[in-house]
Amino acid sequence: MKKYKLIKEYPASPKLGFILFKRHCGTYHNIETGNVYGSRMIENQPEFWEEVVEKDYEILKTCPIEGTFYSVKRLSDGEIFTVGDKAKTVDINGRHSIRQFKIKQKCFGKNFSGNYTYDGIDRIWIDWEENCGGNWLESTEKVVEKDYQILKSCPIEGTIYSVERLSDGEVFTVGDKIKVYQHGSIHTITEISVNTHPLVKEGIWLRYDSGSCHMTHAIKQKQPIYLTHDGKDIFPKDIVWYVNKENFYHDYIKAYPEVKFNSEIRAYFLTEEEAKKYIIENKPALSIKEFWEITTMSGNYRVKSLVLEELAKKRLNLK
Repeated sequence: MKKYKLIKEYPASPKLGFILFKRHCGTYHNIETGNVYGSRMIENQPEFWEEVVEKDYEILKTCPIEGTFYSVKRLSDGEIFTVGDKAKTVDINGRHSIRQFKIKQKCFGKNFSGNYTYDGIDRIWIDWEENCGGNWLESTEKVVEKDYQILKSCPIEGTIYSVERLSDGEVFTVGDKIKVYQHGSIHTITEISVNTHPLVKEGIWLRYDSGSCHMTHAIKQKQPIYLTHDGKDIFPKDIVWYVNKENFYHDYIKAYPEVKFNSEIRAYFLTEEEAKKYIIENKPALSIKEFWEITTMSGNYRVKSLVLEELAKKRLNLK
């Protein structure tokens, strides 16, 4: 849509910066005031009215000798296109290689004199490979090369069990828990498939109980590899405190899938405080005499418990 801006005031004119938009009938109007102006009055007075051209591209890389350019950025969404990239016309199946870019204006057809008429706005035209036509930048979609590697499948049934997302190395397996985008609900993957239908986004789709999503939108949730003594999940790379149940020695390890957890020999906790509490509650540290002296002293149950705990810490050299 053409639009003009007032760059110099004249008698009874609007204020500087006044914007007019061209209507289908050929006249110009201002959206805020509703005022209408004739096309001749606006288009034939360059001293007062200047056409405002809003281009939706930025040329990034050019060849100063040939006068051509190799890379362009679409400003509306920040997508960058470069000669050699794979791309396609939006909503149309088939992909092409970008051969070159041109700056052109859209043609409306011929006027009464037989001359071609144009809209006056510079746009980027993309030429595909030889004899394959081209398309306007504004309605072109960049084709991303395959971003997955199938890791495990059944050759007979054709079922996929595990796939790797190459862009970040994330692995998705049937049974994994995922979120769709950052704030979605947690779902369990029930099926993995490759889609090639022209009306649906190509690539890996993950199906779950209430729907499906493209793998690019999936965020894998950390999978627990063990439970602590008090029933809390242990995830890879967590710092885990353990207590040897025989000698009550305590220390920490870093959890990985290959680390063996043996609950018969050790009790595991996510904090050192919880590990020390286990030692206090389970390692013999007080004589019967000391126990009865504290439990029969005056005061409520809470006070007696704190006294017992402090005495146990002292006996066990736990700070």
